[in-house]
Amino acid sequence: MIRAAARRNITQLAFSRPIRGFENWLGVDILKRGANRIEISEALAANEPGGPALIERITSLKARIVRFDPARSIIAIAAQHALVSSVLRSIARHAPRSALIAPGPDRSLTSTAR
Repeated sequence: MIRAAARRNITQLAFSRPIRGFENWLGVDILKRGANRIEISEALAANEPGGPALIERITSLKARIVRFDPARSIIAIAAQHALVSSVLRSIARHAPRSALIAPGPDRSLTSTAR
């Protein structure tokens, strides 16, 4: 652990504490610690191929959360024109003010007849 931490220019404690925290959260050890040796557990090795995909999903989730803008959220309602015309006013009356966005250049209220 000391050499791994040194390669990353951090202390051994700063390197090992997140690993211990992850092990505590999992409820199992993911590293086999010996006197002068550390090995990856069989459970971690067996699940290693899923790691990069999980990291990509977490990174993508983080980006979506950071970029989230409720003003740009879209709600699509598919219904007959008469139903939308009669019910939409009632929905708008009962919706919280923060949910109502006036149509603008990049926000529009459209009706598509089929």
